[in-house]
Amino acid sequence: MPQVKLDAKVVLDGGSVYMPYGSFGLKLNEIFLGSGIGGDVIISHPKNPSIIYTNSFVSKDGGEHFEKLGMSLNTIALHPDMQEIVFGWSVNSPNDFLQSTDYGLHFEKIGNVRINLANNFVEQIVVDPKNPERIYLATSKWLYRSEDGGKTFNPIIQNELVKFIAINPRDSNIIFVSSERGILKSEDSGKTWNIVKNNTNGNMVNCIVFDPKNVNTVYTGSYYEFSVSKDSGKTWEKIGEFLIDNNGSIAVNPLKHNIVYVVSFRDGIYKSEDYGKHFAKIDSPVGDVSSIAFDSKGELLFIDNGVPFKMNEKGNFLPLRGDM
Repeated sequence: MPQVKLDAKVVLDGGSVYMPYGSFGLKLNEIFLGSGIGGDVIISHPKNPSIIYTNSFVSKDGGEHFEKLGMSLNTIALHPDMQEIVFGWSVNSPNDFLQSTDYGLHFEKIGNVRINLANNFVEQIVVDPKNPERIYLATSKWLYRSEDGGKTFNPIIQNELVKFIAINPRDSNIIFVSSERGILKSEDSGKTWNIVKNNTNGNMVNCIVFDPKNVNTVYTGSYYEFSVSKDSGKTWEKIGEFLIDNNGSIAVNPLKHNIVYVVSFRDGIYKSEDYGKHFAKIDSPVGDVSSIAFDSKGELLFIDNGVPFKMNEKGNFLPLRGDM
């Protein structure tokens, strides 16, 4: 865990991160309580990169100030068009599908997802970018789909763990999911499925990402391999052996899509400038990066022990201040 030095400016030195007392408007024990100030997810709104969310906080000014969400979420998703609408799920309210209409400051139940925490968990929420009334829930038992904005859900894959969903950003009828059987592909919004890649050594894929410019290119990562398909899943090529565990991530630069980043919670951050053919490890001053994402400006966001950072064009790591 990064160290914290009281009443100091933000300094990156020797692998330690020093934050000023009261960062994010919270006491120190609140910053590093549990999974950190923001958990292990960081995302920005596709149409307004100044809006940044973690599991527990939101910034509407690019990270200058953060506000605490109305409740901490285990899974979060954003409405693709309406910036103020946030969807979420929390173990503290396991049967409720939650929605906020004020940037996450208050949440209300809008649907029932019938989750039994003894044997089930919501792994991911994904909103169809072309039809936001269509929402998918990947759970450790079933894959659900809603056609009414989250009010009702129906299973489209049953009795099977679904860990990750990726929707083609150009044609949202095309979906890839990571399941116990392997990578499944649907071309009709989940009505029918075909296996396009079997799991390696019985291990599920933990991450699937489309190239936003060339959507026939799909990257996947698991404990055993990093792979790419350049023909929408017909064939696959293994291009690395990064340990992409449950906390790993893949991100493709939306403006320079030859640039691909891979994060392994244990192995660190890797960068490719040739569409994933070759990777170099990034000398990072932070240790336990668990989530990365590009915003629409091509800036890389990531989170380390719950503390959000941004990487600028020069490769410098900039803590998002969060001064209230």
